[in-house]
Amino acid sequence: MVTTRAAKAIGINDYGIDVGKIADLVLLEANSISDAIGTAPLNRTTIKRGQVVAQNRRSVNFMVKS
Repeated sequence: MVTTRAAKAIGINDYGIDVGKIADLVLLEANSISDAIGTAPLNRTTIKRGQVVAQNRRSVNFMVKS
């Protein structure tokens, strides 16, 4: 979700996703915006200046009886 209107409202004019712009963003695994905000998804990736700086992954372990 790119919030260009909010950025312009606080005086940031060169904001948004486009070729050549700085890439600072967080990618979340969620089914909806409400889920992304309300559940703090465990699977997320943070990108700062085009580089991945943090990555969290939920792992699921299964126990198998022998």
